[in-house]
Amino acid sequence: MAYSQLNNVNNSDIPPAQQTSQQIHNCDHSSQDSQTNDQYTRLNDSTSLYLTNFNFNRLDIQEIFNTLKNKFGFQEDNSRNMFDYLMCMLDSRASRTNPYQALLTLHVDYIGGIDANYRKWCFALGFGGNVDSENDLQDNEQWNKRMDSISKYPEEMVRQLALWLLLWGEASSVRFMSECLCFIFKLAYDYDKSSKSSQVQLLERDYLDNIITPIYRYIKDQCYEDKPKDHAETIGYDDINQLFWYRETINSIVFQKKSDSPIKNIMDVHHSKRYLKLRHVKWDLVFIKTYKEKRTWLHLVVNFTRIWIIEFTIFWYFMTYIILSLNKHKLEPAVQWSIVAIGGAISTFLMIIGSICELFFDPLRINLILIQLLILIIIVFIINFVPIYIIMKDPTSSISLIVEKVKHFVLLLPIMLILAIRIVQFQLDFGSAFLDVNCTLYSLILVLAIVTMFSCYLILLFSSTYLWYVIWNVIFSVAICTLGRPIRTSQKDNFTMLPKHICTKILGLNNMEVSYVSPIWNSIITSMYNEHQLSIKNFESLLYLQGNDRDSWNSPPIFVNHNDEQYYQPMSEVERRITFFAKSLSNNIQDPLPIQKMPTFTVFTPHYSEKILLSLREICEMDQNSRINWFEYLKQLHSTEWENYEKNDTIDIWDSIRIQDYLKEDNLTKEDENLRKRKWVSRRAQTLFRTISGFMNYQKAIKLLYRIENPEIVASCTNDPEKLENEMASVARRKFKFLVSMQRYNEFDEEEQKNVDFLLRSYPDLQIAYLDQVPWENKEIEPKFFSVLIDGHCEILPNGKRKPIYRIQLPGNPFLGDGKSDNQNHAIIFCRGEYIQLIDANQDNYLEECLKIKNILGEFDQYNIPEELIPKSEEKSSDTKPRTDDIKVTISPYSSVSESSKKHPVAIVGTCEYIFSKNYGALGDLTAGKGQAFSTLTQRFTAKVGGRLHYGHTDFLNAIFMTTRGGISKAMKGLHLSEDIFAGINSFSRGGRIKHCEYIQCSKGRDIGLDSILHFTTKTSTGMGEQNLSREYYYLGTQLSLDSSPSHA
Repeated sequence: MAYSQLNNVNNSDIPPAQQTSQQIHNCDHSSQDSQTNDQYTRLNDSTSLYLTNFNFNRLDIQEIFNTLKNKFGFQEDNSRNMFDYLMCMLDSRASRTNPYQALLTLHVDYIGGIDANYRKWCFALGFGGNVDSENDLQDNEQWNKRMDSISKYPEEMVRQLALWLLLWGEASSVRFMSECLCFIFKLAYDYDKSSKSSQVQLLERDYLDNIITPIYRYIKDQCYEDKPKDHAETIGYDDINQLFWYRETINSIVFQKKSDSPIKNIMDVHHSKRYLKLRHVKWDLVFIKTYKEKRTWLHLVVNFTRIWIIEFTIFWYFMTYIILSLNKHKLEPAVQWSIVAIGGAISTFLMIIGSICELFFDPLRINLILIQLLILIIIVFIINFVPIYIIMKDPTSSISLIVEKVKHFVLLLPIMLILAIRIVQFQLDFGSAFLDVNCTLYSLILVLAIVTMFSCYLILLFSSTYLWYVIWNVIFSVAICTLGRPIRTSQKDNFTMLPKHICTKILGLNNMEVSYVSPIWNSIITSMYNEHQLSIKNFESLLYLQGNDRDSWNSPPIFVNHNDEQYYQPMSEVERRITFFAKSLSNNIQDPLPIQKMPTFTVFTPHYSEKILLSLREICEMDQNSRINWFEYLKQLHSTEWENYEKNDTIDIWDSIRIQDYLKEDNLTKEDENLRKRKWVSRRAQTLFRTISGFMNYQKAIKLLYRIENPEIVASCTNDPEKLENEMASVARRKFKFLVSMQRYNEFDEEEQKNVDFLLRSYPDLQIAYLDQVPWENKEIEPKFFSVLIDGHCEILPNGKRKPIYRIQLPGNPFLGDGKSDNQNHAIIFCRGEYIQLIDANQDNYLEECLKIKNILGEFDQYNIPEELIPKSEEKSSDTKPRTDDIKVTISPYSSVSESSKKHPVAIVGTCEYIFSKNYGALGDLTAGKGQAFSTLTQRFTAKVGGRLHYGHTDFLNAIFMTTRGGISKAMKGLHLSEDIFAGINSFSRGGRIKHCEYIQCSKGRDIGLDSILHFTTKTSTGMGEQNLSREYYYLGTQLSLDSSPSHA
C-alpha cells in the first residue's frame, strides 16, 4: 500500500495509460512494519514545477510521523497505522493524478478546502486557522493566501495531515465529536508550529492518558452511573461536541472552580501553550446539557411545525369555504373576508407555539427565540387587532371591506398555490355532498357541519396526507426508474446489446471486442457454476467457446436467441442475476476509469453474534416444531442447486474458455465432504461466510479487469505465470480491503475460533479487528483495552493466536452505547482508501455486480480531480531553474472558483437491495416486500428530492467526509438505537449530498421467524420513537427545506 513508483522510472517516457501500472508494488507486512527504500514519488517531475526545489520521498513522510509521535506521545502502533493509512490514501489519489496533486487534494479535503470541516469550524469560531485572534472572522482571501503558502511546502502539508490522523487514530470515543477533535487539533498544531525546533519529547501514551482519557471518563460516568438517567439528564456526545461550536462556550473551558489567577480559562493562555494546559482542564465544570431530549409529545409540535401550519391552514380554508357557502347571504362582505383571513393568523399562531416549545429543548437559543417571539406577537397584534376593531366598529363601511381584503391577500397569497393543488384531494376525499345542503335547514346543519367536519376531517386529513404521499411516492419512483432508459427496450434487446455494453460500460472501450468480452462473460458464468447454480449442460451452453483459431470465439446463443428454458430454469436465481445484469447495463451509468486509476475502498462489516459457518450439528439438528432440519429444508428449497452439487461434474473445457485458476473453486478441489456440505448450506443461509465469500468477489473482479486492461503485462509474463499472479494480487490488495469488526472475538468458543481460522485460511487478505483485554492483578481495576488488527498472513503464536499487525491501546472499554456503533468506531481506523462500503453480516454479492465497482465509485466527486487545480509556474528562460516564489496557481484549490466545488460533496451513494430470503416461506416473502418498498422505491424517490438518508447496509460512504464529521454512526446509548440513520442525518445536515443508484445491487437476508420479526419490528419502532427525541430531528424539522420534510415526517 505504499505510495511509490519503481526506482529510476521517468514518467515522461511512459504513455499515460501505462503510468499507473508502473507504480505497482508488493504489499506485505514486512513493508508495513519496517522502513523501506521505496521512494515517495519525486515531486520535481515535469507535472509538478510548483515544487521544483523540493526533494520529498516516503522516508521523509515516515520521519514526520516519528517526529510527531515523539513530540506528542502517540503510541508506536498508532503511528505505524496512521502512516500506512495516509500512504494508502495518497496511493489511491496518485493513481489518477500526479503525486503532488494527491497530497494537495488530501490537504484540501482534510484541512483547508472549502468543504473541509476544520475550515468551517475555524471560520465559525473566528480562529481563521492561524494563531488566536479576538478580531472578527478571517475572510476567504486571507485564508486562501495562507493555505496557498502552505501548499508550496509538501512537508508542511504532510505534517498537518499526519497530526490530524494521529490525533484521530488514538481518539477512541472522541471520534464521535468532530468539533472537539478540531479544537484539539487547533491547539496541537499551534503548539507544534511554535516549537518545531524544540527537542522536548513526551512519553508514549501521553496524548491518550492526559488528553483523551479525561474526556472518555467523563462520557463513561455520564452513561454508567449507579442510577440510570434519562436522555434529558445525560450529557452525551452531541452535548459535549456542541460546546465547541461557539467561541463563547469555548471561553468557559476552565481549570478550576474559582481562582485569583488572571488565567481563568484555556483561552487566557498563549496559543502556543494551550495544548500542554489542556490536560489540566476540569471537564466536569465545563460540559453542560445543550439540548434536552425530554420524553414529551411537544416534540411533534417543534419538529413538525411547518407541517402543522400547512395542514391546519388548508383545513381552515376548506372549512371557511363550506361555512361561507352556507352563510353568504347572512354575513357582511367584510366579515366574510375577515373569516378567511384568520387563516394567516392561525399560521403565525402555530409558529409562535412551536417557537415557545423550543424553549423546553434548546436552552442555547432562548435569547434569540424570545426576540423572535416578541416581534411575531407585535406583528400578529397589529395585523389582526386593528382590522377586527375597524370591522366591529362599522362592518358595513367600504373601509372595513378594503382593510379585510388587503389583510387577506397580504397574509395568504404565498400559500394560494398550495390551496389550489390540494383542493383536488379534498374533493376526492369528501365529494360534493356539502354543496347540496338545503338552506332551509341552516341552523341545524351549520352546527352539525362544524362539529362533524372539524373532528372527522382533521383526522382524515392527516391520514390521507400520508396515504397520498405513499401513492405519489410509488408513482414517481416508478417514473424515475424508467428515465434514462428506453421504455420499450425488451429483454431480448438487453441480451443482444449485452456484449457491447460490457465493452463500453465495464471496460470503457469505444468498440466491441469479443476477445475482451469473452473472459468477463465466461468468468460470470463460471462463478454461477461454482455456486452450483448451473448444471454442466447449461454451463457449457452459456459460454464463449474458442474457435479453431486461438483468437476466434463462438458467441453463446443466448445473445442471439434468448430462450430461458434452453439455458436455465425460468424464475431461477440464474435468470434473475443475468437479467438484472443485462438490464442494469442498459441504463446510463458512470464511465469507468482503468483499474489502476480506481480509488481504493474498504468493505466494512460489523459482526456480533451472527453465525460464521454452520456446523454439521446445526445443519442436521431436527427442529422441534417443524420436525425437519436445515439441511433437508435447503435441499428441498434449492433442489436444482443440490442436484448440481451432487453431480460434481468434471469440466473438460477449461482450456478452451481461458478461465484463470483463482476463478475455479469448489468443483475442482478435493476437500472433506462434510466441510463441503457445511459450505453449501452456509452459502444459502444468513451467515458471515456467505457475506465474505460474496464480497471477496471484488478481489476476483479487480484481478480480472486488470488482466484484460493490460495485455502487455500478460504478454511479458507468458513464461512466468506466478509473476503475473503476484502482480494481480498486488493490485487487488492496493485497491480493495475487506475488514470485519468482531465485537465478541475474545469471547468466541472453540468452534467459533475454528470457523474464524477457516475464514482466514480461505481468504488470507481478509482483515479482522477485535477488542483485546488485559486484566490487572487487582481484579477491581478495569482491564486495559486494545484495538487489534489481524489477517490471514499473520504469524500464529504458540498460544494459538495470531500476531497482531497493529495493537492500539484505548482509554477504556469503547462499548458505551448499544454496541454496533462502538464496534464500528473502534475498528474504523483500520479501514483504508477513500471510500467505505458498509455491509451487514447477512448479505451477499456476486461477481457480475462486483465488476461495476469502477462505475459506482465514479458517483463521487473525488473520482475525477479537476484539471484546473494543476499548479503552473510562470514561463522562464530554459536555462533558469524556477523558484518557489515564481510559481502561480491558475485556480486555488482552497477557493470555490472551480466548477466542481460549486456542488456540495457527495457523502453517501446508496444502492438497491435484493432480499434473498424471500423464498423462505410467507414470512420471508412479507419481509422481502417491505424491504423492496423501503430500500428501493422509497429511497429512489427521496434521493431525487434530496431527502434520502443512510440506513447502514450496501451504501458507499465518502471516508474523508464522514470521518471528519463524527464517523459513520452515532453511539449514545438508547437514544441512537437506530445508529446508522443518524450518520445520514449528520452528513445531510452538514452539507453532504446523498445519491441513489439503480444499476448495482447487493443481496440481503431478512428475518424469517415470528420471534425475530417481532424483535426487529420492536427495535425499529423503538428507534423511531427515540429519533423523535433527538436533536437531529429537531434540526431537520426546523431547518430542512420544505420539499424534503415529508420524507422524514
